[in-house]
Formats: sequence, structure tokens, C-alpha cells
Amino acid sequence: MSFIQFFGSALQVTPHFHSLVPDGVFVPREGGVRFEALPPPTVLVPVFACAAALTWIIATSFSR
Repeated sequence: MSFIQFFGSALQVTPHFHSLVPDGVFVPREGGVRFEALPPPTVLVPVFACAAALTWIIATSFSR
């Protein structure tokens, strides 16, 4: 999950991403939970993220 922040603390325009990338999940089990690591992301994950961000930027730029 990511979102784009466009402004810094001094209101300068500095677009950048904030992302949450899970490295595993907690699975319930008898007497508690256990942590199961997820496999590392494939090469295509950043490609899809960039494509989604560019699509959003283009869509919002031309809708004004």
C-alpha cells in the first residue's frame, strides 16, 4: 500500500512515496499465533507500482 505526498514540511513541492510492505503475516494456531514470512517480491512488483502511480498522475493531471 502506498500513497504520494506532494509537499514537505516547509510547503516545498517534493513528491515522494510512503509505502507499507509486509514481510510476513501472523497465523493463528493453538495457544497463540506464529509469524510466517512472505516470499520476497518479484521484479514485477515495483513495475506495477510505478505503472499505477503514473496512471493516477496522468488521470488527475488531465481532469483539471
